[in-house]
Amino acid sequence: MALDFVKTNVSPGEPVTAQAWNDIVDALFDTQAVLKTVGGTVTVHITNPSLDLSKARVTASRSGSPPAEAIRPIPPDNLFTFPPLQAGAYAIRAEMPGFAVATGSVTVNADGTVTPQPLEIALTANAQIMPNVLGLAYPAAAAQLQAIHPRVLDASGKDLPLTGFSSDYNNAPVLTQYPLPGEVAPPTGSLVVVATVIKPVPLVPTPNLLGLTVAQAQAALASVGLSIKVI
Repeated sequence: MALDFVKTNVSPGEPVTAQAWNDIVDALFDTQAVLKTVGGTVTVHITNPSLDLSKARVTASRSGSPPAEAIRPIPPDNLFTFPPLQAGAYAIRAEMPGFAVATGSVTVNADGTVTPQPLEIALTANAQIMPNVLGLAYPAAAAQLQAIHPRVLDASGKDLPLTGFSSDYNNAPVLTQYPLPGEVAPPTGSLVVVATVIKPVPLVPTPNLLGLTVAQAQAALASVGLSIKVI
């Protein structure tokens, strides 16, 4: 494919020779072929659920060319996308803190198509990863946290054990956690891992106190375990 040609201008009214016309046609076809070879848009799907993909990095490389880095997805999209790549075979590398490097391969064909599309890659954890316990009742959350053994606090700052805790926490939901789901967990017992749990407060119907004397109101409230303070 002769991609180099000499730019030649002619004056208005001058004839175009057959050779010049052929050069124009050849250049147009060469240009079309080049455009097709750089039209392959490669996408990569990291299949692990609940990962923070903003912390992942995906690159493509081939012999004789510098590596290209994919654009990270913007939720709810989950595909890493490369700028158009020239035709050829590429090695894909996906990496993320707490996970082993995962690799794959794709081929950008001369017509701009890509095989496979998208490339699916699963990352394998090589460190403890924080599970998603947000919103879970504390017994279910504690079971998932056993392997990491973090420090757990309730809303008042009281330390909670992962086993043998009071039944008062059986329906207590986890409202916050740090590190976030999918992030690398610190060493066992680290104080930076916190899950805040709010223990449900029982609701007591309040008696009708309208028209009662203070003594009568105090007696009515005492019957349901409440008290008043007169100011």
